Parts: sequence; C-alpha cells; structure tokens
Amino acid sequence: MPFTPLHLGPALAIGYIVRKRIHWPTFILANIMVDIEPLLVLALNITSYPLHGYLHTFISSLVMGSLLGYIMYKMDKVFRPFFERLALVDKSVDNLRDYIVAGITGWAIHVALDSPLYSDIRPLYPLQHNPLYNSILQKVPSPLCSILLLIGIAIYIVHLYRTSSERVGRLPARMQTGLTSLILGIISLTLILANPFFEILSLLLIAIGIVLFHMSLMKLAMKWKNRIMYSLISMLASLFLFTSIMRGLVLTIYVAWFMALTGLFLIRSPLKSLTRGANDKLLKNAVDLLIAGWSLTPIIVGIPIVLIVLAVMVVKIPVNVILPHNNVK
Repeated sequence: MPFTPLHLGPALAIGYIVRKRIHWPTFILANIMVDIEPLLVLALNITSYPLHGYLHTFISSLVMGSLLGYIMYKMDKVFRPFFERLALVDKSVDNLRDYIVAGITGWAIHVALDSPLYSDIRPLYPLQHNPLYNSILQKVPSPLCSILLLIGIAIYIVHLYRTSSERVGRLPARMQTGLTSLILGIISLTLILANPFFEILSLLLIAIGIVLFHMSLMKLAMKWKNRIMYSLISMLASLFLFTSIMRGLVLTIYVAWFMALTGLFLIRSPLKSLTRGANDKLLKNAVDLLIAGWSLTPIIVGIPIVLIVLAVMVVKIPVNVILPHNNVK
C-alpha cells in the first residue's frame, strides 16, 4: 500500500494500546518509513529494482527496526518535549528496549500487511518467492487498515484532548485538537481513490477541526469575536464548495480556494495577538506562512507547506498562547 496513510491505522490503534510498554512515536515511524522504498523506486524511475525490495522483509524489520529504535533513543532529549505536547509518550517508557521493540514490531507489521498483496515482496528473504502472497488474503489488509485508521484517529484525538487539557487547560487543548483533526482530515483525502468512504471521514475531520479551532480562538481572543465568526463561516462555506468540486463541479474550485484564503486573512490578527508575547519567531509568523502556503496550493507546492505550518502550530500553540484572565481550566 505505497503512498497511503493506511499504515497509520495500525500505528495509531495498536500503538495506543501498547504505548506504556513501547515508544509510540518510534512505532508510528516504523509503520510508515518502510514505504520510502517504493517511493524512491517510482520517483527515481528505477527499473532494475523491485517496487517492494529489501526493506519489505522480516530481516529488515530486525535490522532497520532496531536501528530506528536506537536512533530515536539517542535523539530522545531533542524530540521528547514535542512528543509530550502531542501526547505520544508515556513517562514509564524510557529504556532502549522499549524503542528497539517499537521499531522492530512496527516495521514487521508493515511487512506482514503488505505481503499478501504483492508478488514482488520477499518477506522471508533470502527465500526468493513470497509464500504469503494469496488472492484470498488480498482482501484483508486494506479493509483492516481502514478500520484501524478510523479507530486510531478517534482514539488519538480524544487522548490528545484529555492529555492536553490536564497540561495546558481546555481552551488551548481544544485549539490543538482542532488543528490535529484538520491535519488528519487533509491526509485522509489521499485515500478517496482507494475507498470513497474516506471522503466523508476526511471532510468530517476537517469540519470538526475548523469548528474546534475557531470556537477556541473566539474565547481566547474575545475582542476579535466577529472577525473570527466571519472566518468560521468562510471556511465552512469553502469546505461545502469543495464537496462540489469532488463531484466534478471544478468551476467552484477558485471560489472555494478564495473563501478559505479570506478566512485565513480574517484570523491573522487574532492569532497574532495570542502569540505576540511568545519568544518564538516561527510561531509568530505561522499564520503568515499558512497564508503563503495556501496561496501556493494551486501549484501543489503549497500543500506540504500548509501541513508543515499546521504541525508547527499543533506543537507550539498550546504552550505559547496568551490566555485570557478568565480562562477556564
């Protein structure tokens, strides 16, 4: 399943269950990183190498999974503050074994799920054929990953909100959860071609994210209430128009794009007011970068910029916003 976030399903759902025994972020990365291989094969047009080669083997899960776990362990001091803000780490997970096990199991799960689907995979290398390739089993991995993705997203969003509420208060936690829901919704859009149901999921996640973020911002920046409300209406109207685009009415794409851009300009001042006191230049300029990224989305390059800026805001906003004096914890 190259280039789809379906492998994020097992990473979130299973990872949540075992998060107190293994390093969850390493488990997530291990589930996803395996697909770097087919990405490079296609991007570089390598015809002498299989789409699923040496990285899609159980031997690689031992070697590469262990290496990933070791690197993540050594980089823990750098990444832990960010992982804590994303509610992805447990204090009981702090030894090398937890990281190594996460890397190996995450990598092996990816290989096991892909093995029934593709004849070019050699999961039991050095065995040169794929004994797990099966026309009956081919129907299992994608639906399973789809179900786990639905469950995993729901579990993680609730978990993130509860954890962040205890740490920074309900309003910043709602804002963070809204931005996270927005990111997951945008990522899920890539699955529409595989399963039309993901259109509903993606649009629902985006709508929830927009509403949560704006309602929280409205309470955190009361003097900008009207402007934030107009931004909310503009964003939701843009999302509604986007559903028309999905059904072939491409003439509305420019209207939808412009309304979303208008919504971003409307919340520029409220967000600036919240982050003015933060000693973080990247966060202070986040909304301007977001506007710039969205302005470039018609030429595709803006999409990764938007996702990166939203991710930065998810990590940084909850601990940097200037809370009102009557903030409800």
